[in-house]
Amino acid sequence: GSESLVDVVKRLETKLRDSERRMMEFREKNQISSVDSNLKLLEQLGSKIRTDLVLARKDLETAETNRKLVEDAKGRRAELLSISAIAKDPGVALASQQIAQQHLILAGFTNRYRPQHPKFFAARQHLESLERSQQQEIEKAILTLDTSLPVLQSSEKSLMAELVKYEQRVQELNRLSAEYSALEREVATDTALQQSVLKRIKELDLTKDVDSVPVSVAEVAVEPTEPSGPARNTLIAVGVFMGLCFAVGIIYFLESSDNSLRTVDEAEDRLQHPVLGAVSIDTG
Repeated sequence: GSESLVDVVKRLETKLRDSERRMMEFREKNQISSVDSNLKLLEQLGSKIRTDLVLARKDLETAETNRKLVEDAKGRRAELLSISAIAKDPGVALASQQIAQQHLILAGFTNRYRPQHPKFFAARQHLESLERSQQQEIEKAILTLDTSLPVLQSSEKSLMAELVKYEQRVQELNRLSAEYSALEREVATDTALQQSVLKRIKELDLTKDVDSVPVSVAEVAVEPTEPSGPARNTLIAVGVFMGLCFAVGIIYFLESSDNSLRTVDEAEDRLQHPVLGAVSIDTG
């Protein structure tokens, strides 16, 4: 048994060395020591990419909505100014502020001058000039909006591509981590099995050194000539005798323990007094 177990230990040692070699080669080739840190960095990068992608999609959706509103306005300035992307443009906002101030000035001139007055006429011309400038700023804002659409679409596609690369890298690192874990489990299993076999060999070596108990034959058994079994006749006779003895004993015990007086003579003998009378029993 020990020799066969020794052969098993040798095979396990060879297998264990091979498993450890493959694990070390895999670790050095794929830099497993940095897998965990890379996974943590990738998690942070993935969170940032997803956040940027959500914002990019939101900006793109807003730009597409504004572009649709611009198309529906069909050049009508009042409707174009109701679009937030157009109204919040710096040039358009400045022009709107100047037009509002000029309207106040013109309203003041209305109460003081006639429409043909040079100041009133100049103020109205300046208002028309400001409105033309506002229209130009609106067209620039529309052009900026049209230009931003391809940029936002390209940004979304770029972030999508980065997200795909990130997910592929995470999958690759998880695969490497799983393969390395499998190699570690194989080495641990081989090590445990080897230790178990070595323990068994030590136990066999200890039992080998124990002295054998001296045993000798004291007497040779005699082969019986007839079947062995209970003596039924003897047992029956003993049983009958024991039953009779038991019955006699019971009868004697009952007679000796009976203190009743049944006859006149028994009463006189027992009590040592003469009997004065007796009551007869009517059996009729």
